[in-house]
Amino acid sequence: FNTDLRAKGTALTSMAAWIANFMIGQVTSIALENIGWRYYIVFAVCGFTNALFFFLVLPETAGRTLEESDAYFRETPWIVVGHTKKLKSTEREEQLARGIL
Repeated sequence: FNTDLRAKGTALTSMAAWIANFMIGQVTSIALENIGWRYYIVFAVCGFTNALFFFLVLPETAGRTLEESDAYFRETPWIVVGHTKKLKSTEREEQLARGIL
């Protein structure tokens, strides 16, 4: 999240994580009684689809500032596999690379 939305985005993702964990806690005992070991397939499918989503849709943002990441997300296509467009480094990053504090 960029600076303007960081607090709201963090609150929203924390809320979603707590709701999902609560739901899993409520459903797990019932699911294990009814379908047994097959319930674990749900987690395997979720893990696989999450990995696929991260690989295909989310570009790498390591070493970028939040502002650069915003521009990168706007300019990157939906499917990022094979996308090689590089953003120019900012002046501050170039200074840091040269060792200028």
